[in-house]
Amino acid sequence: MKKIYTLLAIAWVMGAIQTYSQITDTIGTTIIKIDSLVGFTGVAQDWPWDLHWGPDNTLWFTVGDKICRYDTTSHTVDTIFKRTASLSNIMSIATHPNFSTNPYVYATIDTSDYYYSYTGGPIVLYRYNYSASGDSLYNETSILGWSHPGEHCGARIHIGQDGYLYCTTAEYWPGGDTAGNINGRILRVNLDGTVPSINVSGYYPISYGHRNPQGIVQVPNGNLIVSELGQITDELNLIVEYRNYGWPAYDGDNCIGILPDSCTSPTFIYESPIDTAVRPPSGIAYYDHPAIPEFQGCILQCILSFGGSQGGLVASKLNGAMDDVVSDVHYFKGEYKRFRDVAVSPDGKVYVITHDRMEPVIRVIYNPNYHIGIEEADASSFQMFPNPTETTLFLKGTENINFWSVMSADGKLLAKGHSSSDSITVDVTALSPGIYFVITNLGVKKVVKK
Repeated sequence: MKKIYTLLAIAWVMGAIQTYSQITDTIGTTIIKIDSLVGFTGVAQDWPWDLHWGPDNTLWFTVGDKICRYDTTSHTVDTIFKRTASLSNIMSIATHPNFSTNPYVYATIDTSDYYYSYTGGPIVLYRYNYSASGDSLYNETSILGWSHPGEHCGARIHIGQDGYLYCTTAEYWPGGDTAGNINGRILRVNLDGTVPSINVSGYYPISYGHRNPQGIVQVPNGNLIVSELGQITDELNLIVEYRNYGWPAYDGDNCIGILPDSCTSPTFIYESPIDTAVRPPSGIAYYDHPAIPEFQGCILQCILSFGGSQGGLVASKLNGAMDDVVSDVHYFKGEYKRFRDVAVSPDGKVYVITHDRMEPVIRVIYNPNYHIGIEEADASSFQMFPNPTETTLFLKGTENINFWSVMSADGKLLAKGHSSSDSITVDVTALSPGIYFVITNLGVKKVVKK
């Protein structure tokens, strides 16, 4: 389909108005729109690097020494945190899974100097407290650090369904499988920085033999999947605990002969990737939403090559067991050059960093014709009143209301929570007048906000 460009305007962090284009395109048979949301120009240190869908239903992202936030409703950007220490390249961020009671933000920071002396400095995993009143981070606490000898560092973090923090680290040479070596590994870390008791031998790594793992995600069945930038062949790996993923002896399934006898030795065992290609991948995300059917059930891989022949977003379809890739489709190949990271919002929109080091832009890919189709379901097991309401909703169930959420008619998640009671109160004061849906484990009800 021929792309259609529309000029629009968006509010910028300093209050100015920035013009940007809206593109109509297709993904398979799905008509989509691509909006350019936030543009960055200037020095290289201001590259956006990491996207994270925040606990406040906004898009958090890192830019050099800053953590910023994009409000998808007001189209405004604010800065949550700016690190004053020199050489602070914020690589990746994550938020505590129980953020309302444990308002912690985690960040990996690379302290290397790539622009002047080209020296490699340590990477540090920090934990911060979040202040809702000040809308900022404070109480910087170092919980883990490691050195690296060059530009590759991995340093993507992800907090899993099991409540542990997972972190990728990069390797440059045969580092050896020694207990103290955490380079070229996937690490499992307690949220206070200590080694989990379930880790073997009391060390952080749960896999080794990785060259430059740049993306990490956990799919719904708990499988942990990592994208890895190889020397010759790039990989998507399913992480099986305490397995060797081949580097530096193997790149993909190609033996490159760095280690003696590794190509012929019957005792050298490594895990084959679940997907290989010559296209350097970066950040990844799992897409589990019906809004863009071609993406559903896929790992979305950001691709870095930019010579007009690569770049873009690869949708890697997983099998039913979510442990292998059955097909790859490469979208936007060469259209926006490098793709650095990707995040998926609860309403099925896909946010990506494009252009990367060349006039980087954050874009959103979405289906403008998708309606989530929420309908009132059998909800005789709970009562909701008053309806209409101006400020407060009271929910009373015939049994415990284990979870609840409030969604707009177009499918945007506005609030959510968990409970162990049959009676809860939901504050809807901040909602604009209109129709909303309250979804619980006991059913779905429509509510009118006055």
